[in-house]
Amino acid sequence: MKKVLLIEDEPMTCDLIVECFGDRLGAEIECARDAVLGARMMAGWHFDLAVINVGLPRISGIDLAGFAANQNIPVLLVSGHPESNEILRRFGYPFLARPFGVDALCAEAVRVIDEARANIRRVQASADKMLANTKALSSAVMESRRLLREIKAQQIVRELGNAPMQDGSHRWRDESA
Repeated sequence: MKKVLLIEDEPMTCDLIVECFGDRLGAEIECARDAVLGARMMAGWHFDLAVINVGLPRISGIDLAGFAANQNIPVLLVSGHPESNEILRRFGYPFLARPFGVDALCAEAVRVIDEARANIRRVQASADKMLANTKALSSAVMESRRLLREIKAQQIVRELGNAPMQDGSHRWRDESA
């Protein structure tokens, strides 16, 4: 019997998915209603699949997906937010966009379980790609801040050069003449 971990904070969605997997897949389902409990469960037990809501409070579903892959647990992310869906698509994460039908959910779950090794590699590659993107963005922000400081310093120097001294002369102009 397959063992599935569902990490979902919405009780109605959790109940629906538990029922679906139990009836259609004959799987044993454990449900964690928050990310911390889900991470603890993944660290302590083996699962054939983790279905994770992307929009969890405290720890993102994307971070949990990386953790699951590092625990050799295949992942299926679910999201109902267009911005999150675009991020998942851009970085190549396996996911289902809400709303989705029960048939689509079950079919995708079976596919992920059947292709577990490929799924784990895909999630790890997606996490690596996202990390590299984050580092590049961080470097760009740091460079932008450096350039802004440089521009501000140049503006101050320009203002000082145009400001009259106590005797009415302009220091910078007088020294360069």
